[in-house]
Amino acid sequence: MMHVAILFQVVQVSCFLSEPAILLMVNSMKYHPLTTVSLLDFLCRITPNFYPSLSDRVRQGIQTSLRQILKKGVLPSLAPIVDNQKIERDLKSLAIEMFPEFLTSNDGEVHRLDDATIARNDFESPTPGDVLSDIMETNHGSTVLDEPVFSDDEESSDESKLKVQQASLEVKEKPRSSPVPKVSISKAPLPSLNQILTSVVSDQIDLATSMAALEGQPSLTSCIEKLRDEVDDETRCEIVEELVQLIVKDEVDSEERLALAECVAVILSPQMECKIYPELPTPESLEESTSSPFHVLFRALCEMTDDDPGREPLLDFLASLHKVQSRIAYHLLYFLRASRSAEGRSTVYEAFCQARATPLMEALFADMKVCQEDDVQLFCWLVPVLYTWFPLVTVGNSQLLRLVVGTVDSVQLVDLISLILQGRLVILPPDSTLISLLDSSLSWDTFEQMALWQLVAAHGVSLQSLLPLIPLVKYPENSEAITSLLIMLRKERPNSELVGLLLKRQVHHSDTLVPSLLAYWSRQYRGALSDAVVSQLQTSISQSKPSISSPLKRKRATQSGKTKDPEPPPEPKGLDVNLERMLGHLDSMRQCVLGTNGCLVYNLGLSSANQKVQENFFCLDNLQNALAQVQSLCTDLQKGRFSDLFALADTDVEAPPGKRGRKPTKSKGRQIVKQDSDSSDVSSEEEVIKQRPVKKRRKAAQLGSDSD
Repeated sequence: MMHVAILFQVVQVSCFLSEPAILLMVNSMKYHPLTTVSLLDFLCRITPNFYPSLSDRVRQGIQTSLRQILKKGVLPSLAPIVDNQKIERDLKSLAIEMFPEFLTSNDGEVHRLDDATIARNDFESPTPGDVLSDIMETNHGSTVLDEPVFSDDEESSDESKLKVQQASLEVKEKPRSSPVPKVSISKAPLPSLNQILTSVVSDQIDLATSMAALEGQPSLTSCIEKLRDEVDDETRCEIVEELVQLIVKDEVDSEERLALAECVAVILSPQMECKIYPELPTPESLEESTSSPFHVLFRALCEMTDDDPGREPLLDFLASLHKVQSRIAYHLLYFLRASRSAEGRSTVYEAFCQARATPLMEALFADMKVCQEDDVQLFCWLVPVLYTWFPLVTVGNSQLLRLVVGTVDSVQLVDLISLILQGRLVILPPDSTLISLLDSSLSWDTFEQMALWQLVAAHGVSLQSLLPLIPLVKYPENSEAITSLLIMLRKERPNSELVGLLLKRQVHHSDTLVPSLLAYWSRQYRGALSDAVVSQLQTSISQSKPSISSPLKRKRATQSGKTKDPEPPPEPKGLDVNLERMLGHLDSMRQCVLGTNGCLVYNLGLSSANQKVQENFFCLDNLQNALAQVQSLCTDLQKGRFSDLFALADTDVEAPPGKRGRKPTKSKGRQIVKQDSDSSDVSSEEEVIKQRPVKKRRKAAQLGSDSD
């Protein structure tokens, strides 16, 4: 609704097209202030930023639109919009600076509303009649009779004001429950942004001035005059062919070439700006769509050989034409694919980029961005050939790939995946550069990332190539990538390298990537998972365990001849970062499988055999031995933190105090399942662990006599 006010002209655009946005701002002041603030902020910021080179023209168009609104009696004043208490001071200042004519009075003071009007009782239930009758008041609290309603183009401004005042009085006399009178709105079509910008570019270029610059070339001037006056497309094509013959003679300097390009752009702008991609693309319809007058330039260029002396002057003219009309670039790409005469001539576009003095990838991205804004169907139709014609610069380019996945819908995504499966399209780079591309995509929007991972799956990228991405994804910022990795990892068999990458991830209390995979693998590949976990624990233990001299070494004599007792072992220095992360993930898995109280959770739908497997995973002998070794390296704080996990490794029960003799051993009622890697061997044979032999105390020798 706001775009209508940009470059507003009374002759071309009717006033009522810009009224809904202003009425929405006014009617939302009291009960939806955020809407008013957002629209006002947008209107202030788009004025200098929509088209920076024509910011004055944009400001003039918006001001013209606002004058027409006031003239038609839609609003008596725009000052109440900035007088809302919900609007910040900076935004008020910006609005007054942008539109001082409408937000200040004759003496320079800003219009303000009475506080009683702004601070309405929140307990009252407003009705549309309230909004129409009480929306604005003057400084003294008197109600303004001119209420905000839609104008009628068929009535004069005085008649409309009189009717607005009468309608306002009728609304105030009616009870609050009375309905608001219906307002008729015209159904005239809304001009598109391309049409608005086209009118701006056309207004910028003065055809007479450009033709005056061609006074030294009477033949060119004659062709331009005939092209301007002719309406038949076939005759226009013949005239453009004459122009081509004059251009390739290379008798035009740079200034005359630019003036000629401006003339052609203005005259042929209707054909260049309309959609040319047919609704039903067939070879016949595609060939017919390349019969416009400006396509004659492309056809002549494709018919020339690389060493033709007229090729360079024609490329320079197209480069000058691109400065005036940027759509000519993607029209060239369309012609190269759609026309039979241009088959196998994709190098013509590369030569065109060289004439523009623009790198190929930079030019491709800019041209496809313009195409995407004009015609999405044409954009998606051109994407496959870009990756086929220019694979060295397009395959793996993150900018172009994001433009593609951010534009396609579900149907167009299926078409791309189908071409990939058929072997006719390659979008993703090889493994060496794929990780950097996926890493840069972690900041994309959700749909863009999900579409990208669909393309990854379609290319059949191996999981081994994606392993370096596991430490890079963070929860919950990169949930899209984590979701795709979870689905891919569950199909893999756990091994030491894969489990090591997972266990060394940073621990997050809500991150379910590692505990979910470990819990799943504990049911399907219990033996392989335990071996991988123990291998990682042993490796980290050997790297972090301090070298301690054995206390059983012989005592060495000191210089005084006395023996020195062995030093007590040093206090443990604690776990390193990797070991602490491993314990954190195992503890999260323990809570995921056994719960904080030792009972199974998440067991909905699991058979009793699978539940038993999950319980027995922590009872495996090699895993408990490894946890016991890790426990010996922990500080007291770390032992307390992972006490529930270490409790699974405690096997001995100390004897009660005050009693002598050997300590009673705890019967290990555990059972070990034979560690087969396949999930089908869950119900394997069980063996009872043999109890460790208890060392007997040596009895003191009985002495026969006191002297002995």
